Amino acid sequence: MKEFFKHFFIGTIPELSTGEDSNRKQPHQWALHLSIITVLLVLLFGRRHISHLLLPGFWLADTVGLRDLSMWAFGLIADVLLLYGGWYALVKGWSLISRRFRLFLTGYAALCLLTWWGLHAYRTRVDWTAYGLNPDRPGFQPQVVVLAGTFTWINDTARGQKKRGKGLFEIRMNGFDHYYCKRWHGRDWKEGSWYRLELVLRDFAEVTTLRQPPHTTRGGCGPIVADDQAIVLARRLWDKSGFVGANADLLIAEDRRWHRTEEFQKLQKVGRWLVPKKIVLTDRNERIETFNVRKVEFWTRPGDDWFERVKRKHYDRERDVLSQDLGEPGVDPLKLRYRN
Repeated sequence: MKEFFKHFFIGTIPELSTGEDSNRKQPHQWALHLSIITVLLVLLFGRRHISHLLLPGFWLADTVGLRDLSMWAFGLIADVLLLYGGWYALVKGWSLISRRFRLFLTGYAALCLLTWWGLHAYRTRVDWTAYGLNPDRPGFQPQVVVLAGTFTWINDTARGQKKRGKGLFEIRMNGFDHYYCKRWHGRDWKEGSWYRLELVLRDFAEVTTLRQPPHTTRGGCGPIVADDQAIVLARRLWDKSGFVGANADLLIAEDRRWHRTEEFQKLQKVGRWLVPKKIVLTDRNERIETFNVRKVEFWTRPGDDWFERVKRKHYDRERDVLSQDLGEPGVDPLKLRYRN
């Protein structure tokens, strides 16, 4: 028995690369090894829809909620056998075709992969070109300023567990008293997508979140501190008189009440103002968010009424505006859910 397993798992694997005869003799060994490697890769790195496709038995046992280890093992063995049959057919067919046809298939597969990668990159690209008004015009005074880019976050919890992630953000500010900031992850609203929206008006300051875990949707809202001394991302680029930009002598701001700090880095001149290309937001030395500003725009819109409609949609949940497209950045799951 020992010699059988040694021959089955090890004995002829080197021979498969030595010539045509070896390939035709023992393709089942390649199939077995490839099946095991596929299972490990799917379990470690595969997304849910890929796991359901390649390991239906294992994930069926997990979805049904079976706690018996033997049932999980049975499902996993069934999946290995299914993968083995598929890999065996591929390896066997590969060993029977000519060398020229192998080269053709390899080139065709590479071309398909390159085409898919190019189309995917084109579909998911983000246009960071700045449009809007020219800030270099003499006497120009901003009415609405938009900052957009990418951000990463690290959350170091009290239990010593570090969680991290990344996403996109956009900030729209119409003066000091009309502030909109949205962080989100996911181009399309699907499993793993989420967004966080902060809205600050004269007498209103709240945050709302929504995320899409498996098989459900979760979210909530609550008040935030947004007085004159509070740290609100990039809001101190304004004061009561208008847009003032970043102060090169005051790059770090701190709110000791809530142990929050904001640091401006890599200042660039836009018009006659300084704007940070990088902002680091720290909360109680546990959560660190790093924002890379990729686009700065100046507009005359949206007006005050747009911020009020955002409030009515996301916080008051008024039925007549839930399905409206307000031109917000990122995907809008409320519009998709409540559209007629």
